[in-house]
Amino acid sequence: VRPVAQPEAGAAGAAMIAAVQLGLFPDMAACARAWVAPLLGEAEPPDPALAARYAALFPLYRAGYAALRGWWRDLHLVREEADGRAA
Repeated sequence: VRPVAQPEAGAAGAAMIAAVQLGLFPDMAACARAWVAPLLGEAEPPDPALAARYAALFPLYRAGYAALRGWWRDLHLVREEADGRAA
């Protein structure tokens, strides 16, 4: 992992997408080379304790993701129905 010295990373990402869409860069990789690479810090080694914790939590994440798959679909259908766009 390499940290990026960008305080507004979300806004920067949106601006990058816009720049590529406007043709200022041929693709996201070229945009990242120009806008992100200069701000990259040194690589940080993984924290073994955190890695173990994430490894233990990952199956829970996967189970939650799978369980919500149908929920997101159902929520979408309810919203469409409320907006008069029943599927």
